[in-house]
Amino acid sequence: MPVSSGSRSAFAAVVVAIGLFSSREAGAQDAVPPSFDGPPPEDAKPAATVAPAPRKPGTTFEGLVEVGAARRSFVSLYNTALVVSAEVGAHAPQSNAAIHFGVGYEFGRTDTGLSTGILHLGLHPMAVFGPVRLGPAIDFVWYRVYRATTGQAIGQVGLSAGVVASVDLLRTENHGLFLEARADYTSFRNLNWGLTGALGARF
Repeated sequence: MPVSSGSRSAFAAVVVAIGLFSSREAGAQDAVPPSFDGPPPEDAKPAATVAPAPRKPGTTFEGLVEVGAARRSFVSLYNTALVVSAEVGAHAPQSNAAIHFGVGYEFGRTDTGLSTGILHLGLHPMAVFGPVRLGPAIDFVWYRVYRATTGQAIGQVGLSAGVVASVDLLRTENHGLFLEARADYTSFRNLNWGLTGALGARF
């Protein structure tokens, strides 16, 4: 059966189309880069890692000793004193807090020349902000004034409430040298004020 020229042309067009499609598929396969299973190149940078935040040390016990001066008003009497005190307690850096139990004594003299002595026993919680500490002070106070003629002591007891602030001048891991200031009111027969400044060591 003879093949017409139109059929031959159509057949030739189909063959050419199949050839072009096959060549495109082969080119697409050649364009895909081969997979790389070997070690990473030397200049490849490792993924960044975030270092964990440093942990604050645990609770530690500490002691304090202080020497300073105080100025007080007892109604019409003004008293200047040498202050010596010691405290023991604990410091919790993870809570930014410290608490101490303290005992102190004031060796004083009024402006009229009478000798005085004041014993303090108290609890002092403190908030710690780096080198600065701030907190209330609640003390039991025993006040004694000595007569000029006989030397006999006249005593009173009361409660003292005030505010204490200190700042470290020098500090190492377990030791420190600091300045402290205190203002308080004492409930004797009348309400009396006092100001204290001291230099202390923490260990």
